[in-house]
Amino acid sequence: MRRVLVGGLVAATAALGLAGATAGPAWAATTCANTTITGTVYTDVIVPAGQWCVLHNATIYGNVVANPGSGLQIGTGSADHSAIYGSILSNPTMGAVDTFGTVAVSGSVQLNGLSTTPTAVIPGNSDPFPEVDGMTISGPLSVTNAQPGAVGVNVLRDLLSGPVAFTDNNLPGGSQIATNTVYSSITVTNNTGGGTLSGDTVYGGVACGGNAPPWTASANTVYGTNGAAGGTC
Repeated sequence: MRRVLVGGLVAATAALGLAGATAGPAWAATTCANTTITGTVYTDVIVPAGQWCVLHNATIYGNVVANPGSGLQIGTGSADHSAIYGSILSNPTMGAVDTFGTVAVSGSVQLNGLSTTPTAVIPGNSDPFPEVDGMTISGPLSVTNAQPGAVGVNVLRDLLSGPVAFTDNNLPGGSQIATNTVYSSITVTNNTGGGTLSGDTVYGGVACGGNAPPWTASANTVYGTNGAAGGTC
């Protein structure tokens, strides 16, 4: 099971912001509340607080915004293909998101204040472990301010064109950033709970600092400055 914590743009990002975002551009948004969306949508998709949403073979020409306590699942199996021509944004304390199949995001994925105890429970999805797994993301990926008590967040097997920031998270269950291809940089700073940075190919640099305990690092190929070269991050 691939679990994406998103909840994560195009020009609408600046207008949306993260805190209190409920809609994107000027056109009307599509609300996804305890339902499945299939096919093409030409608006932002909003997951209301405490509700769940499944995107199945969906093409979204807008952003996907997950509000507090919501659950978002992208795909339902390995043959699923979904694309978001915008960004995935999570408001503080949103629930986790799972991904299945092929998921491409042309904007950014911004996961702020993630929690593993969402109000909404997606039918048939009982895995509490959040992951950003197997995605192609053209913009930045950020995982920030995950709440105390949450389990670890995994960033696995992704193709990431923008920078990756994993910062200021309280995740006692540990986390992984592993087997990704990153065409920019990775920053892992000020996290608690420990984690692993392994098997990544990074064409920029890796920056580490302030992690307690330090992350372990191994088998990474880094073409820029490697702050994890000593085996810790």
